[in-house]
Amino acid sequence: MSQQNSGQLQKTTHYTEVTVTEDGKRIRRRKRRREQKQNIKPDCDATSLPAAR
Repeated sequence: MSQQNSGQLQKTTHYTEVTVTEDGKRIRRRKRRREQKQNIKPDCDATSLPAAR
């Protein structure tokens, strides 16, 4: 279920990435869609930057 929520959050302008440490603590990181945009749409970047892939 947590994976489905993270997927929905990625679509938003800024989603919170939850990282679980070995101790079981949850660290919430705020990432901007600008950074994730490259990972979400590699096809667009692949045409201009194939190395980015």
